Amino acid sequence: MKRGFFLVQTLLGLLLFNFLSLRVHGASETENLSEAIARNRSKVEEFRIIQEVAKELNLRVWLVGGTAAGYAHYVKANLNNPKADYDFLSIYTSNENTALVVDGLEEDAEKFEAELKERMNYLRGSKENFQVGLLKTPRTSDGIKIKPLLDESTLANRSADSHSLGLIELTANTDLVIRDLRQWESKPKTPALVNDILNGEISFYRRPKHNAPQSVRLDSEPEILSALRALTHSFRNNIPLSKQAMRNIQEIASEFNPKSEMTENNRKRLNELGLNMIQNASDLEEAFEVLDKIGLIQKLIQVSDSSGRESMGWWLSKVPLATRPLGKGRGRTVKQIASELGISVEQFTLSHETDSLLSYELMSRGLKGPNAYMSRDTKNQQAERAVSGPGF
Repeated sequence: MKRGFFLVQTLLGLLLFNFLSLRVHGASETENLSEAIARNRSKVEEFRIIQEVAKELNLRVWLVGGTAAGYAHYVKANLNNPKADYDFLSIYTSNENTALVVDGLEEDAEKFEAELKERMNYLRGSKENFQVGLLKTPRTSDGIKIKPLLDESTLANRSADSHSLGLIELTANTDLVIRDLRQWESKPKTPALVNDILNGEISFYRRPKHNAPQSVRLDSEPEILSALRALTHSFRNNIPLSKQAMRNIQEIASEFNPKSEMTENNRKRLNELGLNMIQNASDLEEAFEVLDKIGLIQKLIQVSDSSGRESMGWWLSKVPLATRPLGKGRGRTVKQIASELGISVEQFTLSHETDSLLSYELMSRGLKGPNAYMSRDTKNQQAERAVSGPGF
């Protein structure tokens, strides 16, 4: 009897030890990532300039949304890489806007934005500008009043994902460098952004009132925009949406009617988000598969003008280059071509000319090979040509 009791005690002790070890390991991972995010801010020269300008204007400033998430993912990917250069253009692509938020008034944001454009005009490339929002007070942009990020009605009634809600402060060296808009008052030690990066998935918080009648809703932004933001973070950072988040996105996609009325501003935002989603995907093939599965490709094409490169419909009408197991394609392998040319495989070089920096960035981000679109032998608005048949 005693022997059996002792055995049970021992097993319980081992289980408790393993459980506590897992918890400590999880806490250690969280602390390592959070500390690395805070510590490595100083390595990014542009962050230093932003911090310098904020100090001159006596402002607090945060990276927000995709800008915060993009930096956090870069830090996570390079935790054990001493050669990581932390160059701004290693973290972000040329067409990604820098989203910032300051704790101040509208005139403060205007001065801050103007100074950043002046000091960092070399960065702009295909960017429109630095996007500077306000934390606690509204701001007017292009005649449209933009609510502050901490607006209670917006946070309570707008669907959003964990990456869109994350902030990383550039002007503080406290334990609260990483914040979450919906957890602003509770100040958790592990904000949702950090938790989701460590868990390898994106959470989505759907709000029932988002699609309520306009007379009830406090926010006029259609829910499909929130869905596109979540998909953008997923495709860009190669991190899946959680199962519940995917169900929510699927529901939103099903409910979205491309023929429904939409304000000009929301239509513009929809096109911008759609372009950003596709042009910054780290795996085009996977991105198109997800969009097709949830029935969004054709709907987004319908709501968009497909006649030019500035339209998401133009890009969504293309077909990503498909991957196949080695030797299973119709063409010759590199080994066969090298043999015909009388050179070694190591001497073989495949080159491809692009017509823009954006195309080069998109292609070089590929996780499984060239992140590119297929050229098809068809007459279409994408001006594709395929003299030897569809392919690269």
